Amino acid sequence: AISFEEGRAAASALLCAHPETDGIVCVNDLLAVGALDAVRGSGRRVPDDVQIIGYDDQPLMDVIGLSTVHQPMERFGSWAADALRRLLAAPATQPASISLPLTLVARATTRPQPDRGRHSPPRLHR
Repeated sequence: AISFEEGRAAASALLCAHPETDGIVCVNDLLAVGALDAVRGSGRRVPDDVQIIGYDDQPLMDVIGLSTVHQPMERFGSWAADALRRLLAAPATQPASISLPLTLVARATTRPQPDRGRHSPPRLHR
């Protein structure tokens, strides 16, 4: 299981081995909250010294102030159900794939980015 404790332990090990680390991206929000605890426990400031980004945009991340990547789970779930129905109806069909947009939700654990003028804000894509 991926846990708060594992996030804290991994971030502590990373910061010990590479004290110059200035950013941590985690595969989920729970690991990122553990990393946040480790970074603060090391005396470093978030986001001034180390920026942290999670993944999933779980409830309460806005309260914690964790920057995270939001994925459109409802759209993905609908697509997956439709793809499964198509595959069950025609088993010889090639599996389908989809590309859905991901959105960076910047909060208190990342620094503001420079003004990009008329350009769109950066978006992460799978």
